[in-house]
Amino acid sequence: MSKKILSLLVCLVMLLTTFGAFAESEYPEYLNLDSYYPFVKEGFEEELSFGIVVTTDFSEDPNSRYFWTLMKEVFNLNCKIIQVTNKDEYVTLSFAADDLPDIMVGVALTTTQLVNYGMLEGQLLNIEPYLSEELTPQLCALFEEYPEIKAGITTPDGAIYTVPYIMNPNNPTLYSTSSINMTMLEEAGFSEKPHTLEEMIDVLYAFKELGDDVIPLAGAWEDGNAGAMILKALGYETSVATADKICLKAGEVVLPGADEGYLDYLKLMNQFYNDGIIEKDYFTNDLITLQAEAAEKRLGVLGSGSTEGYSADPTFFQQYESVPAMTSANNDKPVAVKRNFWNAGGCVVSAKTEHPELCLRWIDWMMTTEGTHAAWVGAHKNNETLMLDGWGGWNVNENYSRMDVDRETYPDKWTGAVEYLRQEVAGFNMGSLGYVVEEDNYRQSMSGLEPRPIETVWVLDPNNASFYWRTSADQEYTELNEVDISYFLYFFDEDTNDRLIELESLLSTHIESETAKFITGARSLDEFDAYMQEMRDLGAEEYLGYYADAYATYLENLAAYAE
Repeated sequence: MSKKILSLLVCLVMLLTTFGAFAESEYPEYLNLDSYYPFVKEGFEEELSFGIVVTTDFSEDPNSRYFWTLMKEVFNLNCKIIQVTNKDEYVTLSFAADDLPDIMVGVALTTTQLVNYGMLEGQLLNIEPYLSEELTPQLCALFEEYPEIKAGITTPDGAIYTVPYIMNPNNPTLYSTSSINMTMLEEAGFSEKPHTLEEMIDVLYAFKELGDDVIPLAGAWEDGNAGAMILKALGYETSVATADKICLKAGEVVLPGADEGYLDYLKLMNQFYNDGIIEKDYFTNDLITLQAEAAEKRLGVLGSGSTEGYSADPTFFQQYESVPAMTSANNDKPVAVKRNFWNAGGCVVSAKTEHPELCLRWIDWMMTTEGTHAAWVGAHKNNETLMLDGWGGWNVNENYSRMDVDRETYPDKWTGAVEYLRQEVAGFNMGSLGYVVEEDNYRQSMSGLEPRPIETVWVLDPNNASFYWRTSADQEYTELNEVDISYFLYFFDEDTNDRLIELESLLSTHIESETAKFITGARSLDEFDAYMQEMRDLGAEEYLGYYADAYATYLENLAAYAE
């Protein structure tokens, strides 16, 4: 029997034993389940140890900040805090010595580390048996609303060793976009944006006819690459322009640069190269070059949707809107994709903790909008439950901007909001765990304001470059978007992960080098079959197999959790 299989069986036995013991026992007497305030009932003294990773601009004494004082004064929770700035060293030494605090926050463990420390070594607590409406109502509600998150953080042994940080799934900043110059589109005689790849080709050639100062399809391989826009039109659900990351195509896991359909992409880009639709320096240009071109020439379509990278001049970015999700002769499904709206690995619990229920109770409150806010910006100034003496709190003004009372009272004491929060308020770096989907509504309702439609929050100001592509992206993609599966969490053991890193390096290098040759004509497109064999020889099928199996496991978990 292999070590891996044996470890999985051991973990399964541990999982069943833990669940059985937990299900048969009562909750600890000290634990308050009537509300979050306090976690620990009066008359009891319980302590949790925390290992928190922060940036160097946090105050050296965490107990001097609002959040950790809040834990003692409102939640009756004694906290022993280890604050570190060197994450990698802290993680390595803590796990090597098997000396973990009850809860680690900000550690950003990789999926391989979660497999190693949780599934194989048994150093991390499997929180799944502790999930219940009574102990963790917020986590249960979130996992019911977002079963894809619970499926995504479940390891192959059926355990959950980490909690997520959840952003709004519809935030347009997550979308993979390209932008089109609406002024030039009208000048070229088009009444609406292209909705098929064939229509886009017509537009690009019409742009070329507008003058020698026009670059129809702007961008370069490393910056502003238009590849994702074209690949999506061909049916690849990817936000990765370089074709070297896995994605879905017709429901199957594929590697675009090792797929038969990649030939259509190469043919089109070769045509664009020969006809001057893209520049001859497409593979050597960088962002500085693109910025210079934006100042000197007219750019028709930007490979990347965000215009900030090209120019801060409003007369430039106000011309652009997001390109619609396009179909093509090869694909009749409009494809819009986004990055994952959640991450995980930032917060874990020690398997040796003597207070697993208390750890989960703390985490559950942290996954509420209120808890997430308290850990970063403190309490609203009128929140009688969470407001403490010595801290001014925050408020949202009539312009819907969050204001810190302390900074308004002492305007010269801190250089800005970040310094103030990290020195005086925050528990730890946000992004480790938490829930910010309802953030704006929470802030506005606490301040007595009528909630603004979320789209007006996202689009910012018309003088901000993000306004235009965020607005149009929200309009174009909201009903269509799929998550780019290359951003998913995939749980592999250390040996498999090492092999994947090796394969990805080989495959990515070959895709980039040969794509450049095919597009520039240095290699004939007649050699595409030979190229495909080269990709197989480099291990493309093996590489795909690992991810196809992992994605299948994710779908199984999703089906189970969605029931």
